[in-house]
Amino acid sequence: VLGQGRVHGRQPLGERAEASLTAFRLEMRDEIAYNAYAMRNENMDDTRRQGVEARVGWTWPDRLRWDANYTFQDAVFTEGPNDGCTVPLVPRHKAVLAARLDLPANLALDGVGTYVGRQRLGGDYANTGDWLDAYPRVDLALRYRPARLAAFGLEAFAGLDNVFDRLYAESGYMGWVDESFAGVYYPAPGRVWKAGV
Repeated sequence: VLGQGRVHGRQPLGERAEASLTAFRLEMRDEIAYNAYAMRNENMDDTRRQGVEARVGWTWPDRLRWDANYTFQDAVFTEGPNDGCTVPLVPRHKAVLAARLDLPANLALDGVGTYVGRQRLGGDYANTGDWLDAYPRVDLALRYRPARLAAFGLEAFAGLDNVFDRLYAESGYMGWVDESFAGVYYPAPGRVWKAGV
């Protein structure tokens, strides 16, 4: 890390809500990333990440809680042949809305909506290739936490990730495909049922 800075502020909004805002800046040297041209890990040129994180949380009336987060991040190379280009695999925009509704019988319903903005593919330091598309995702879970489990920090849950069966890729890289250099994508699973303790 060459240098870093952070300014954070938090403000209550009445008795049941709170907002916070954080501005940040991080300058890095020798960050390691995979170089598909050379087929090995290498140190990247110096980079700078700066932006703002905003959050609002609210509870009402002691059974419903929600939390909204938004991050804007500008990540660029600050030296070398790609000076000024966007750092790959860093979305400019990311938003998360999470909610929990406490139900009778020690049950709680959780919902999380996530939006991740488009990103440059991994290895595309010159910003000449394709983008990794933006995607939304919604996850739901029903949780059961009676006192006898809570005392041990345990709960049982059943959930559904990617409720709307959205097709998207969480990650992608520039790489060799059929003797040409192109985007290689790693798709996320579709709708996923899960349960556990």
